[in-house]
Amino acid sequence: MTGNPRRFEDNAPTILEMEIMPESKHETQEELKEHTEPATDTRNTYQAPQKQQSEDDEDVGIPLDLDTDIESEISNGVNIGTTSDITFTKVETNEDVKLNTEVKIHKPQNTESKYNDDTDTIHNNEKKCTPRKNICFLKVHKCAGSTVTNIFQRYGKDHKLRFVLPGNDVNLGYPKRFTYNKGINESFNLLVNHAVFHEINMRAILPNDTIFIGIWRDPLQHLLSVYSWFNLEKRHGYPPLDDFIRDPGRYNITTGHDSSMHSLAKNFMTFHYGFNPMVEYSKTELVNMTQYLDKTFSFFIIVEFMNESLLLLRQLLCWTYKDILYLSHKVNGSFKENSHKTYSSKNILEHSKTDAYFYHHYKQVLLEKINSKGERLQKELVAYEDVLSQTIDFCSYNVTLSETIVQSPPVIEAILLTRDDCHWMTLKPKQFVPILRSLQSPYTD
Repeated sequence: MTGNPRRFEDNAPTILEMEIMPESKHETQEELKEHTEPATDTRNTYQAPQKQQSEDDEDVGIPLDLDTDIESEISNGVNIGTTSDITFTKVETNEDVKLNTEVKIHKPQNTESKYNDDTDTIHNNEKKCTPRKNICFLKVHKCAGSTVTNIFQRYGKDHKLRFVLPGNDVNLGYPKRFTYNKGINESFNLLVNHAVFHEINMRAILPNDTIFIGIWRDPLQHLLSVYSWFNLEKRHGYPPLDDFIRDPGRYNITTGHDSSMHSLAKNFMTFHYGFNPMVEYSKTELVNMTQYLDKTFSFFIIVEFMNESLLLLRQLLCWTYKDILYLSHKVNGSFKENSHKTYSSKNILEHSKTDAYFYHHYKQVLLEKINSKGERLQKELVAYEDVLSQTIDFCSYNVTLSETIVQSPPVIEAILLTRDDCHWMTLKPKQFVPILRSLQSPYTD
């Protein structure tokens, strides 16, 4: 790669010109270590419930002011490029296709409250708010993206919202940076397919009040999933997984070229946010990059805290509990076979320092937010996971009804669940795209 190593060189307009503060020297590895390895923090009192991890879990970030003038916030620094043109569609309000199912209502025999200390439900205590419908979710590979994307796709379908859809693929220009067809004078509600972040281009086709949502995952777990899913050893020339984890710095294998050059095994999550994954950023640069993300994104999901994240996201978006029901997608069989192995994360955290820095920063933000919610959120979490379990039982055909009521009073009152709902929850993003396309008008080049 040529040019300034902190920039992606291409002919596209810069989306992020980040101000990098002058430095007297670059921090040593020891100085950065505290930012890339988990530290003991007495503030982190929250202990997540023990639960089996699937390929699709997540975490949260922080609410921020999205009304700031973008141009005034952008200064000199990291250059993020653009990508080839993508075709978009606009929505027609066609009726949703419903599955033919026999309708029977099942009412649970026992609806007695599980909690004796609360007379009012959390739902009834919430302030009135307006549901947020304009959303950009940065779908990062192997970060529970299929599960989260399905939630957004279902919501958009149910509310007849307009999606930014790829012309003939499931990716929006990936691995090149996001751009759009300048001839399409349309505004859209949702952008949720794989894309490399380009703030100016994304904001150009999304409403001013769009909520930007990101996602991070534990770097070691992310690597294990990437290694298996992309078959790095056989298809990309990587060594066996054990050898790579033992000495990841020995292997400098990249894919793509120019602005899209990246490594699937080094700072791969960071690449999705438009930063150069091959650069060893200093502490000052990482702090400034974090400040930029804080100003741009309203919420970050952390895969290891999927349910906590979705509950907090529900509050931010003013959605219903039914809106955030899900069935996990893409549980990786190969990864499960190796799950008995224990790997040290030390070498991977050192190898993917930027990923590690962002992951631990936004995990800390989530834990602090969870702690601030106290017992109320814990009760909500118990109820939510109870309802998710009921949803899995119903949708896995452990019961023979066409409809049922899932609930966990007094926190989550009756939700009507149908076989149609199960069908939509099982669809992968790739399967959902043509359905959404059929509900929207023909493409315009």
